[in-house]
Amino acid sequence: AQPGEGRDGDRAVRLAEHACELTGNNDPDYLDTLGVAYAAEGKFAQAEEVTERAIGLARSAGEAGLIQRMQDRLALYRANRAVEPR
Repeated sequence: AQPGEGRDGDRAVRLAEHACELTGNNDPDYLDTLGVAYAAEGKFAQAEEVTERAIGLARSAGEAGLIQRMQDRLALYRANRAVEPR
């Protein structure tokens, strides 16, 4: 499958960006979601950037489980791969 195929990726990105804006780009869960949306659209550099920020915020909050999941996804983005849909 190609990036964004079978999904409304543009809408997903817009909604995730809006959620991040509403929280001042300080919620690691929303930033993580935005990273997933960017990667699904093939925007891997943007996915890496927001996921790295999300990891930093999660570290500050001591969210070990979330950090590990985001690090796993970050490795995918660095390999120019999106998260596989469930």
